[in-house]
Amino acid sequence: MMKQPTKDGFAQKKIGSKKPDGFSDNPIRAQVTLGLEQRGRAIDLIMVAGKACDEAASNILRQTKEGEFYLAIEKDTIISFALSDKIDWRWNQKQAALTTKDDRETLYAVDGGFDDPLTGEIQFYCKARGGDVPQTDGLSIAVDLQQSGGSYLPITIDPDIRNPPPGGG
Repeated sequence: MMKQPTKDGFAQKKIGSKKPDGFSDNPIRAQVTLGLEQRGRAIDLIMVAGKACDEAASNILRQTKEGEFYLAIEKDTIISFALSDKIDWRWNQKQAALTTKDDRETLYAVDGGFDDPLTGEIQFYCKARGGDVPQTDGLSIAVDLQQSGGSYLPITIDPDIRNPPPGGG
């Protein structure tokens, strides 16, 4: 059965702009470019680590044994999300571009709005949960795909965040 949309999308919770309490003064910084790739009849979200701003960030994009990609949050991290310029798309104009399935204001924040008109990047603050038990937080990304007639089709992409990551991936 298909999920029924709520006022803010599909049962999503907006992420606040206030940094989580106790967020590191020296976080890991990473840039992630989002893209789409067609594989047969399916279209997959791909995350390409565009640039690790420091050595610790180079290991943020990981893959499970089953081949699924996720973002591993081991230390407080700021991720700059950008949309690939090889696709005609933009951050969703009618709802928050980044949301979670549960209230996670103690772990995540979005810096200063949802779409920087100059860079098209979104700054996403991730506070490391800590501990040895891997947990997954559902992050959803709302974008508008431009159609051939020029109108936009809103879609929600639903990857996961592992915080903390499972035993090194």
